[in-house]
Amino acid sequence: MIAQRQVTLPSCGATSAKVRGGKKFTTVTARWARCGNFAKVLLKGKLPSPACGTLQATIKAKRTPARSFTGALSTCGDGFLDTDGGETCDASASGGDAACPGHCLAPGTPAASTCMPTTTSTTVTGSARTFDVNFAPPAGLGVAGVTVLVDYPEAQVVIPGSGGSTSVKQSILNLPQGAFSAPNDLDYALREAIASSSALTPGRLFTIQFQDCQGATPPTPQDFTCTVEDASDPNGNTVSGVTCTVSTP
Repeated sequence: MIAQRQVTLPSCGATSAKVRGGKKFTTVTARWARCGNFAKVLLKGKLPSPACGTLQATIKAKRTPARSFTGALSTCGDGFLDTDGGETCDASASGGDAACPGHCLAPGTPAASTCMPTTTSTTVTGSARTFDVNFAPPAGLGVAGVTVLVDYPEAQVVIPGSGGSTSVKQSILNLPQGAFSAPNDLDYALREAIASSSALTPGRLFTIQFQDCQGATPPTPQDFTCTVEDASDPNGNTVSGVTCTVSTP
């Protein structure tokens, strides 16, 4: 997130940024001494002027190849609570604010309230159900960075602490040792980015812990869909053909 000359990343926190405007682009540069298990993290990016709607950037750390990514302008329904942008809630169900029209309002607005997707249900207190997310690269290729989207049956289970990357992290278990993790629960799917300085071991990538929804039938792995959105090798080159699956531990 970029706001008030600060850049905030999951696991890194907020840091001051150098922002310079230009006729065609606004450049952004930010540094962190440490970011999880990574040191001397550097982010460089540019925003097209005057719209500033999309950030094209690279991020690298000591002994870690640079990786490219694209960031979009915050909007209601994107799964992020943007308090700097005036949101008091974020309807991250399909269709965005259609789940509760008019409720993503500025703080202090009489109609402002906590906006929840239509699929939200009461959970069974103390229940815990886990599923493993596994990945497989093409034969002979190593993968050091991968982003997966795990679509889960939101009417049957929920991720405890959904609505923010910090709380959701408590429900992401068995991560690869030393890897960077950036989860985002969309209330119908989990987007998780994993990055390491060396090739990840094929097989289990991480485990998700859910709570059961009250009165719902427990799900099976067949109720989940896993898609690899992006993958790269230890040198930062794009790797295609990586697959992911969901299984019971």
